[in-house]
Amino acid sequence: LLGEGPGVASYKLDKLMNSSYHQVLFEDYDVYWMDFRGTGRSSYLNCTVITNITDCTQYWINYFGGINEYAWFSVSGMAMDIKTIIDYIEEDIGYKQNITFLSYSFGTLVAQRFAIFYPFKVSYYIMDSICENNNCKLDQSFDINHNLIGLKFLNFICGSNMNCSLLLKCQPIENFKRIMKKLQISSSSDNCLKQLENYGVNMSFDDFRTLITILLEIGAPYRSLIPTIISRMDTCDQNDKIELSNFLLQLFITSSSSSSILSPFLLPQATNQTKYFYDLPRQFIQNDLIYWNIATLELFETENIPSVSELSDLYNNNLFFSIHSLSSILSSYNIVQNWPLYNFSDDSNSQKILIKNSNISISGQVLLLSGGLDPQTLTSFAENLFYKICSVNGIVLQELAFSSHGVSIFNNFTTNIDKENCGISLLINFLKFGYNSDFSSQNCVENEKADEFSLSLFENIKIGRFWKNPTSINASLTICANSSLTNISTISNRTSLSKSFCRVKGICSDDPAFTDEFGFGCENWKRGNCFTANNSYGYSILGVEELLNSCQLSCNNCPTTESPTPTSTPSISLSPITSESITISLSSSQQTIHISSSLSSSSSMNSFSSTSTPSPTRPKPI
Repeated sequence: LLGEGPGVASYKLDKLMNSSYHQVLFEDYDVYWMDFRGTGRSSYLNCTVITNITDCTQYWINYFGGINEYAWFSVSGMAMDIKTIIDYIEEDIGYKQNITFLSYSFGTLVAQRFAIFYPFKVSYYIMDSICENNNCKLDQSFDINHNLIGLKFLNFICGSNMNCSLLLKCQPIENFKRIMKKLQISSSSDNCLKQLENYGVNMSFDDFRTLITILLEIGAPYRSLIPTIISRMDTCDQNDKIELSNFLLQLFITSSSSSSILSPFLLPQATNQTKYFYDLPRQFIQNDLIYWNIATLELFETENIPSVSELSDLYNNNLFFSIHSLSSILSSYNIVQNWPLYNFSDDSNSQKILIKNSNISISGQVLLLSGGLDPQTLTSFAENLFYKICSVNGIVLQELAFSSHGVSIFNNFTTNIDKENCGISLLINFLKFGYNSDFSSQNCVENEKADEFSLSLFENIKIGRFWKNPTSINASLTICANSSLTNISTISNRTSLSKSFCRVKGICSDDPAFTDEFGFGCENWKRGNCFTANNSYGYSILGVEELLNSCQLSCNNCPTTESPTPTSTPSISLSPITSESITISLSSSQQTIHISSSLSSSSSMNSFSSTSTPSPTRPKPI
């Protein structure tokens, strides 16, 4: 299992594997997930004295002996560490396993890197909410995408629903803009955020817009609260203020002396306080050093840093925005500009750590899942990856038009599996059948339902502690003409792509779709001599060439198998014991990695821990 990031530990995967996901999806699998180098329960990379993050990373660069040694803390380092772990497990049990990668969000980038390095190692790849190498960015494009999906939600989903259109007076986008502008610049007498201070809610406009964007990110049903919240902020009568304050006080930590801070119930990285939703210290959630190292190396356009005025315009003009304040944006770009960058000019092998525009040729089957209303990883990212992957056993991309981030794997508030969820259904069928007729015959995609909207904030939503008497919304609503409602069919044309065969270098195979110039398929040549088809059966020279290329296995025309270029990996020493986790000590830089496991009831293999003595010489990062 490969989860979110960069720099995020595996706490959500822990929760996932302690839920019904495990029983429904994985009871026949041995499942492993890990805290990557520098995160969570692995050797934690941190500075206790140095407060400046760029100075802190320079300290560790010096400690490890140079910038290129620090490259272990990267996507490529993650991929190689996974390979080391797989090799150990297979060596321990004494045979090769059929391996499935189930990856989500940033984890899909790690899975892609693994596939580039080790194309024959994994049997099945499932990538949900794809972070594709060239388009998955954490710079200004990330917020542009948030705004794009927010407008799409208002126009197509809200605009096609009578309740939602009533809330935003039949013009969802125009009225959303008007109300947000009023909350941003109006005086106290006309600004509902200011009036809510009398009800104990100390919330800035930045706080409020961040909350709206988070609800959009989480997806259904929580994003359906957005129109109701906005509408009540507009009318702001006594009932509105009671309901809004009850709702917002559940999501915010307030104080009389400072503006409110987003509760870690929704945004754990916003505060260093602990023991809220995840009941974990910040160390076990995200490591900022690892985040910025990977973000600067691979997820920012460091060559084209925008100006302050450009960033200011972006922040002020977007209705939906993922970063809490303009000062946070400027601080982010300041870190990017001052972050130490790798210098691989004298080491061509190490340049593999920076992989751009790389096609992927693999032997395993691939399922790509994408949400049509995902503001973090757009469906276009998945489409780009679909055309880059060449798999001899087939690849399918399925978009779920009304899904947000995490089509099949995660929900920020619960890990209870819903078998009726279409993404879960597709995942289960792919695990059972792979990509074949049994998988592709699933019709849940066409029956996917759009959001339902309530005129009350609390009619269908339960968040945190709950209160008893929700107030009714102002009943004086203008009825929208049906002609003003958007036709939702414009969004329900879902992306669905598949390709069943692709020639992969190093794998001898037949093209199942091929027919020769006389109408025969490859299976008809298993007992024939393809090489004499010209003289014996009257095939043309071109026909024989096509036959030999397309039916390599049946024609016994397999090319010499070329092993992928070997890549150095850290040496490890482990000793099996009965445990619920693995701790691997890597010879490189005396780092340890924590891996958790959940073994199937039929497995005879134990979990294990390890210790080792570091090698006297450090290996190259790649």
